[in-house]
Amino acid sequence: MPDPKPNPVRRGRPRLPPPPLPPLQGTTEPVETRVYLTLRKAFMEGVFRLGTKFSGRAIAQSLGVSQMPVREALKRLEGDGAIEGSAKSSFIVPTLSAAQYRELVAIRVELEGLVCRHAAARISEPTLRRVKSIYANLLAARTWPDVLRHNFELHFLVYASAEMPYALSMIESLWLRVGPALNEIGVVGNVSTSAGRYPELLAALEAREGDRAERVLASDILDNAEVLLGVLQSRSSEAAS
Repeated sequence: MPDPKPNPVRRGRPRLPPPPLPPLQGTTEPVETRVYLTLRKAFMEGVFRLGTKFSGRAIAQSLGVSQMPVREALKRLEGDGAIEGSAKSSFIVPTLSAAQYRELVAIRVELEGLVCRHAAARISEPTLRRVKSIYANLLAARTWPDVLRHNFELHFLVYASAEMPYALSMIESLWLRVGPALNEIGVVGNVSTSAGRYPELLAALEAREGDRAERVLASDILDNAEVLLGVLQSRSSEAAS
């Protein structure tokens, strides 16, 4: 009896691993909308790192949905500037130069500072309690992804209190690039010292001191930028050598 034929060798590009994504958001919206919102939030939370390459198939696998709604969501994210199409149906999170990040920081200081100042005048006591609870979770976090998730929650809970929807929408667009960039701080950051200037910010919000809240937030953004710019410049030097 002849030997059985050997199993054919699988050819083609290796499958990219699925990223660690949360469950789909929402229940009533179309699936493609839920996929888009879930991915958009994941980018803002820093789930994806700069330079990460992934495929629609991997995203679909991670979310437990078909590839069709994922394709539609990825097209929207590409239009948002969060990702770029790469070879062979894959996508990549674009990297940032030091100059590009400086521009992002300059915009953040002005726009997020403005919204934070208005939030100080309007934030409710229940919301302040929620902000303090998130801060406590951030202090208890033991991994960088958890730090980033709580950081995102705290910022946007404060910003939503300003009741400035147009400005909030612009900030969300910024954070599609900011989230992956903040992930890079984990390369050199220390989880135990990730609280930053939050105690000062909470004190300013509680005292309803808008100008002070704006200054503290700007300082916090600039502190993180100093660390991240060091990472980006180091990588640029390594690439050039």
